[in-house]
This record gives sequence, structure tokens and C-alpha cells, in this order.
Amino acid sequence: MDKRVENGFFTPESPIFYVGFSSGIISLYEDIIEYALQERSGFQQIISSIVLYILGSVYYKNRNQSFTDSVAINKIDEARSIMKQKIDNPVSPEEIAEQLGVSYSWFRKMFKQYVNISPTQYQLNLKFLRSKELLDTSGLTITEIAYQMNFETVSQFSTFFRKREGISPQGYRREKKNLKK
Repeated sequence: MDKRVENGFFTPESPIFYVGFSSGIISLYEDIIEYALQERSGFQQIISSIVLYILGSVYYKNRNQSFTDSVAINKIDEARSIMKQKIDNPVSPEEIAEQLGVSYSWFRKMFKQYVNISPTQYQLNLKFLRSKELLDTSGLTITEIAYQMNFETVSQFSTFFRKREGISPQGYRREKKNLKK
């Protein structure tokens, strides 16, 4: 729990989340009580997992209550869809905002509020995940992957990948092959 406070999940300013009545969350609390009373082998692990699930549910409900503007949610969902479709040939966030018929400043602000990261960071995360997928599942060379993902050089791709994964694309691929053996 200390880590959750440390990472800002709970703060002195907002120690409580108001999510209204939720029969699902109440049911999970009842499950915790039942497991605790039975004290069967492994009950602590299942209870701690349920607590994490409750925390995730409360966070999800709280975050989504603040977004009652369905137009904003639809625009953000449409933007994420465009970004996912164009991973290999990305469109700038400014161009996406234009396609959606909204100002870039509004788009960036609403996107960051809803998704918790900027549109640019979201696109970079997609690019990284696609790069990992290509390294894991394709027979493409590192150079081919770098150019497919629109990096200007293999070195630029390697630096990008190393910053996120902590290992070069070659090292990542080598580790994955060793795990399969």
C-alpha cells in the first residue's frame, strides 16, 4: 500500500474515491471475508489478488466518472483507432486532431486526461509494442524492422528500443530465442 501512496494512487488530498454503489465490489468484499474465514491453503494470495482487483475497479470507475462527455470519449477512441491502424506509418497528433475536427490543444489536453499520457507518448508506446511483436514473430532483420517502423536509421531504432526495454533489439531477440530452447 505504501507503494500505491508513493506512486500517487492515494494522496493526502484524495484519500477516498467516490464510486457510488457497486454490487460487484460489495461481492468481492464478501469473497474476501469468506476466504479469510475458511483459511484454506493459499487464501492470503487470493485475498491480496482480490484487493488489487478492487483497487483497479475503483480506479477505473473513478477515472471514467470524470469523463461524462461522450463526444470527447468518442474523439479519443477514434484517435486511438487511427493511431493503431497507422503504427507503421504514423500520422502526427496535430493531423489526427485536424481529422477529428478539433483543435490540437483540446485534443492533447483531453487525450492526456483520459489516457494518462500524451498522444505522442501513446504513439511511441504503440510503436515500441509493434517493434517487439516484429522481433518476436517475424523473420525480418533488425534493419528491415527499423525501416518498417519509420526510423531514419538502425541506430535510431536501437536507441529507441534500448531506452524502453533496457536491451538492444538484437539482445532482445537473442534472449527470446534462448527462452524458447
